[in-house]
Amino acid sequence: MLLKVTNAFLVKPGLVLFILGSFGCSLDREKKSETTNGVNMTTGSISLVYGNQQKFKYRHADINVLGSVDGPAPYQRSVYQLNDGAETYFYVKSTSKEWDEISRNRLNSKGDFNIEIPVSDSELKIGSNRLNINIVDSAGTTHQMEMEFRWDAEPVSLPLDLRNLSKVKDLQDIGQIVNGAFELDTAMNLIRTRSPVGKDVLLLLGSPGKSQEAVYSVKFGDTTNCIFIGLSDFFAGHESANPAIGIKPGWSSAGLATIRPDQARSAQIWLAWGDLLDSPEKWVVKTDPPKPLAYELSTVYRVRHQVWFRDGINMARFKVWRSGEKEPDQWLCEDDDSEVPDDKIKFTKGSFGLFQFGGGSTEWFDIYVRALEN
Repeated sequence: MLLKVTNAFLVKPGLVLFILGSFGCSLDREKKSETTNGVNMTTGSISLVYGNQQKFKYRHADINVLGSVDGPAPYQRSVYQLNDGAETYFYVKSTSKEWDEISRNRLNSKGDFNIEIPVSDSELKIGSNRLNINIVDSAGTTHQMEMEFRWDAEPVSLPLDLRNLSKVKDLQDIGQIVNGAFELDTAMNLIRTRSPVGKDVLLLLGSPGKSQEAVYSVKFGDTTNCIFIGLSDFFAGHESANPAIGIKPGWSSAGLATIRPDQARSAQIWLAWGDLLDSPEKWVVKTDPPKPLAYELSTVYRVRHQVWFRDGINMARFKVWRSGEKEPDQWLCEDDDSEVPDDKIKFTKGSFGLFQFGGGSTEWFDIYVRALEN
């Protein structure tokens, strides 16, 4: 019998808290073991961060299914099968020390995984799809699970108005979680990261688009064990290691806006292909040194974040100011890829999303994304 997990449950009115395994809170699972043809089979030992009934819309090159397995490492086998297609390998943390280091910003704890299904997969169907997950642990026990998800290949159109979230029933109705865990609080009309916040946590709200602007409000939480308390990204994709390891560790961005806890060296804009990869193709442009930014925790700030693609140049910039005060004329951070060699991979599109790395929960609200005229 396959594990059935409810997709979400209400903790208090308006707060939708999605089920988490080792990504943030415990999940009571009833394990069932049986022997089939001499193989020890266990169901109920795999948990998915967003349950076994999910939905996805085209927001980047991959569909991400996050989860964890409760079984001893290292793992002898880990594959998924989409519908009736071939089995495909995916990486489970603690299988290899070398690969754990390579994928250090994608997976947090032993047994974590992030299945990446290419949206170009010929087995992927509009509407309902079936995904079988099969993992064999170091004791030889096979852990299996079947989930279903719906696929919509249409991109999100602009303008994207998320200033009123009161009627949104499911976070996956408005976004795709690429890394980490987020929750939707309709009563407070906001989206927040789930604490403790993981590494390179990303929720994509938009689809790949040309020049665009996002304006939103943000409130920062605890900065303990935090690298970046926010802000947002025009995400360009994850890049594979060479050779491939079953998860893509390289980060590509057409314009990532970040805030560090150190207010004297805080704000940066990043453009990069394959950041964290050990590859000659990798390139990174960033604000260096970081710009100073004075801010207070639990205080509302406004952000204007832009990405431009024009005349063969990718430029990104952002500004931050206290809510209720006049928006500054000057951009806090601004940079472009004009000095990146032409033989390197560059971008002409990006997908808007919310970003954080460690610390307490950051909250975003009053989000509005629009296209910019070149």
